[in-house]
Amino acid sequence: MRLTARSVATLIGVFAASGCRGEAPSIPADMRLVESPSDPLQWEAQGYLELTTAIRPPTTSDETARIVVYLRVPPGTSLSEGHVPDGTLAARVEYATPAPIPDAPVATDWRVLDVRAFAWRDGVRECSVLRPVRPGRLAGLAWPCNAANDVRAAAVLAALAQSGRLGARSDAARDRLASHLGRIN
Repeated sequence: MRLTARSVATLIGVFAASGCRGEAPSIPADMRLVESPSDPLQWEAQGYLELTTAIRPPTTSDETARIVVYLRVPPGTSLSEGHVPDGTLAARVEYATPAPIPDAPVATDWRVLDVRAFAWRDGVRECSVLRPVRPGRLAGLAWPCNAANDVRAAAVLAALAQSGRLGARSDAARDRLASHLGRIN
C-alpha cells in the first residue's frame, strides 16, 4: 500500500496548519529513529558486497547519480530459497557523483543522497530510510516491514521532513521531501 499524492498533500497541510514545523513528531513504539555516518565507503568497509545487476539501476539524465545495492550475509551462513539468515543486511544507496561516471567504483568524493535498507533480526525484516541531515550524518526511520507499517512509516517520515529533522531547511524543501517520501514508501 502507498500513500496517494492527495493523502500526502493532506498530511502536509495538516502538519503545516498544526504548527508542527520544527517540532519533533512522535515516533510510534514499534519504530525508531536511526542515524549513520554519511561516508560513501562505509558499506564496503563494513564487509558488504556490491550486487551487480544485469540492468543498471536508474540514474539522472546527466548520469551524475548512481544507485548501488549492497548485501552482507553473516559469516558461516548463506542465502537459500525462502530463507534469509538473521543478521543479513541489504542496502540500496543512491549517490551523487562529481561527474557522469556510471560504472566507476564508489569514491570518497561521492555524496550519499538516500539509503533504503533491510535488516533481518529474530526472524523479522526491518526496513529503514536514511537521508543526509548535515555534513557527515544521515538520519531516518526504521520499522518492522509490512504493508500497513510501510504506510504508517511514510506518514512519520513526512512528519519528520516537515519538522526539518531530515535535513531540508526551507519550508518549500520540507514540503517537497515530505511529498517524495510519502510517495515512495
